[in-house]
Amino acid sequence: MKHYKIKNNDNNSNYRIIQNFYILLSLVPILILFHSVYKNSFNIPYWDDYDAILNFLNKWVDLSPMERLKSLFEQHNEHRIVSARILFVLYYSFSKSIDFKNIIFIGNIQLVIIGLTLFYFSIKYTNKYYGISALIISLCLFDISNYENNNWAMASVSNYSIIMFFLLSILCYLSKNKYIIPLAILFQIICTLSNGNGIIATFSILLFTILNKNKLKITASLITSLFAIFLYFFNFSSTSHQDVEKNIIGSIFFITKLLGSHFCYNSILRLLVFVMTIIILWNWLWKIFRVNKKLDLKKHSVLISILFFLFSTICVLGVFRSTGYNGAGSYTSRYLIYSHLYMIFIFWVFIALIKDNKYSLKILTITQTIFILGFINNYQFSQTGISKIKNNIQKNQYAYPDINKAEKISNESCLKKIYCLKKI
Repeated sequence: MKHYKIKNNDNNSNYRIIQNFYILLSLVPILILFHSVYKNSFNIPYWDDYDAILNFLNKWVDLSPMERLKSLFEQHNEHRIVSARILFVLYYSFSKSIDFKNIIFIGNIQLVIIGLTLFYFSIKYTNKYYGISALIISLCLFDISNYENNNWAMASVSNYSIIMFFLLSILCYLSKNKYIIPLAILFQIICTLSNGNGIIATFSILLFTILNKNKLKITASLITSLFAIFLYFFNFSSTSHQDVEKNIIGSIFFITKLLGSHFCYNSILRLLVFVMTIIILWNWLWKIFRVNKKLDLKKHSVLISILFFLFSTICVLGVFRSTGYNGAGSYTSRYLIYSHLYMIFIFWVFIALIKDNKYSLKILTITQTIFILGFINNYQFSQTGISKIKNNIQKNQYAYPDINKAEKISNESCLKKIYCLKKI
């Protein structure tokens, strides 16, 4: 009997070593991404950086304290970008100037926080496969195909902050410590005012509290949602001059492509990936709602809330960013973060379905190999897109649609010692 226990302990020890090795291996994609950011980013504004950062700070430095606070909540196109503006103001306040390369790095550091939060959630759902889960999270989250977000100051800060604050709010609401609730409320407000899909995020957080059936947290989240939504639409005006083609087929085509774009961003094979993920998702939902005799949605509240956030965001993108049947908008790299997050979610669900299978370890070994190959393929594919952005920045003095406006903003920034444009 003692011999059996010793042997079992040895097996457990070996298993922990293997899982910890996977965690160590998960650092590789992080290092690859930050090396790519270091190599391919510049201290030069790009597109929205002129309006969202330089022009904003040009005005901000001349405002009174109360006007400065108000300016944080002003519209940027169709969005509120409070979290991004707070970061820009804090950076400028400490450094007395703007360095776009440093801001890009700060934006990408948000991915690390997102990854750690996802890993914390995954421990519950992946259990003994926590190491493999860490590797999959890293391979998806730090995929180079996010190159527009990764190498663009405004995009990296804004597009990643909404996801970070959404997950942090859920994490705080998940805590049993009621004194953490104010922090959850703060994150929820910032999340709502961080980007265009902030409204979706706040409803997803509210859904999470409802599924957990905690009256105090439901009340806090509901009041926060109403308050944040009021702030979002206060003095809101539609600024878009783009005609949205109401093409149902085009929107559906866009959505299916985006849901299947993690492994094959620019290939018809994305349709196969989409179908496979839907089959996995359907089986998981069937298991929850029909197979289980006692329905316990609280147990799956994190997964359901994240699923609602991802699907709703992708559907809204399908309506407002697709351009007819070809859905050209889906080829924009900055949206792929949602494809990668969706694939992390599918992996968690997949583990839940096969964890009791005697071949589960072999199946997961094959699965992780597929993810590794996908990461390598995406890295190679993304080099073309990265090169285009680099060439655009290097060849054009002002990488902005309106050169005269960009020059005016840039000259004013230099005059106020916020930022002076330098050629590479």
